[in-house]
Amino acid sequence: MEPQRYFAEGMDEVRRSVPDQVFSIIFDVRPFDESADCVGAFALCWISADTLLEAERIAVARLFDDGWRPVRFEEYRLVSADSDKYGEEGYTAEEIDSVLANVAMAQKDGYYSVLYKYSSEDEEH
Repeated sequence: MEPQRYFAEGMDEVRRSVPDQVFSIIFDVRPFDESADCVGAFALCWISADTLLEAERIAVARLFDDGWRPVRFEEYRLVSADSDKYGEEGYTAEEIDSVLANVAMAQKDGYYSVLYKYSSEDEEH
């Protein structure tokens, strides 16, 4: 199934400033399979791309391929292995290590994602 729309249209001017940065994008997604064990998930995606729009297109295509339909673009940021932004936001050392491992996977493979599923509409937000 082909993605029908992109959420960051018009935001292609958002560019990474150095090649080792990756876009971290969060989507609210729904499964295509109605018998899935959840009603939705938050997809945290790390993408190596030059622009936000390109990163979003890669992430949306990969999510579709994996059986997920993005319904909302939650947020994005640019991160790298040298980023100290997570420490500024009160993350624990373990959480920072996890994020930086995800960044490294995206730098190596071009894309990496983690899904946090929820089982009822009440858990959505």
